[in-house]
Amino acid sequence: MEDGNGAQEKDGAFFLMRFVAVEHLQHLEELSV
Repeated sequence: MEDGNGAQEKDGAFFLMRFVAVEHLQHLEELSV
């Protein structure tokens, strides 16, 4: 149970970081144009 929950949290954190990175890149592209 704990292992599954921990893995789920890790996936969630990875998804969140990736989402933030994509949003950040899009924001930089808007500034550079």
